[in-house]
Amino acid sequence: MDHACGVGSDQTIMYLKRELEFRNNELYLTTNRKYVPKSAEMMEVVERRSKTLPYHPALDTYDPEAVDEKDLLNEDSAKTFRSGLGISLYLAHDRIEIQYAVKVLSSYMSRPTKNAYNGQRKLAC
Repeated sequence: MDHACGVGSDQTIMYLKRELEFRNNELYLTTNRKYVPKSAEMMEVVERRSKTLPYHPALDTYDPEAVDEKDLLNEDSAKTFRSGLGISLYLAHDRIEIQYAVKVLSSYMSRPTKNAYNGQRKLAC
């Protein structure tokens, strides 16, 4: 598939699940619009309220010494957490406001906790 975009040509193409729109000699990049609603659905966020910060202030970078075994997620919840975080990792390249939250949540990937799950839900909001 060959796309030629010259000066003055207005067109839209899809590349790496991103929409590239060339308009008035400017480039507009849009992440696929299905990922945010998919993340919210996966994390069971029913009422999406506007959040001032995507970051859950109770979360710190993962410290294995500080985690109590009873705070770990069961296998199904851990799978949901990892899937939601995968979407967040993809979105973080284009959304600077979520990058720090995604970095912190990524540290919980190997042993996700209930607190990290709540942080992922807040991010999905």
